[in-house]
This record gives sequence, C-alpha cells and structure tokens, in this order.
Amino acid sequence: MFHSVSDDRRRHKRFLVKGQAVLRTPAGVSGDKVDEVDEVINVSAGGLLVLSKIPPRVGTDVETRFAIQGYNTEIHARGRIIRTEIGLAGISFLEEPEGLQALMAWLEAGLIADFLSP
Repeated sequence: MFHSVSDDRRRHKRFLVKGQAVLRTPAGVSGDKVDEVDEVINVSAGGLLVLSKIPPRVGTDVETRFAIQGYNTEIHARGRIIRTEIGLAGISFLEEPEGLQALMAWLEAGLIADFLSP
C-alpha cells in the first residue's frame, strides 16, 4: 500500500505508494495519442510522481488514470508534466480529480493505523 509520508516545505503532503498509472499524451506525428503505463511512486492533493521509461517533456498536458495498491477506485485526472529526471515524471493536477479527497483520507487513515499498531 504505502510506506511513509512527507510534507517537507511543499504545499501538499506526499504519500509514498505502490500503484500503476496510465499517461495519455497528445497526438504525435502519427496523429495517435500515446499511452504509457508507469509505476506511481507518490501521490498528493496536487499531483503525483511516476517512474517513467520515457517521461513526456516538461509542460506537456497529460490525461492520466491511476490506481493505488489496496484502494479499489481508479482516479482519472488531467495534469501537466512539471518535472522530469531520468526515469521520473512529476505531474501536477490541473484540477482536483473526482475521488481524490477520499483517496487522501484513506491514505491518512492507513498511516495513522500503521503508526498506532504495535
């Protein structure tokens, strides 16, 4: 499910998670939209970080759907690539995706339960 949480000087608390994301980028030269399946590393109220074999360029708008291990609802979001490094892509949500608040509450509850369990 997840390992820990971080809220170092950033606007949103980040949850380290295991999950899958599909990124859909705009049509390329062929006119087809390109889908890429990536692994989700962390998620926050503002976006997510994914492992990506070939990250889209910074500034690229993407459509994504992602699922977090142990959570039964897939989240659909529109976002923009705001950061890339070798093998990583940071995605900022353009608007709050439906169901994101419930996911954040679920992650927070799980973190608290893990902390309190012996």
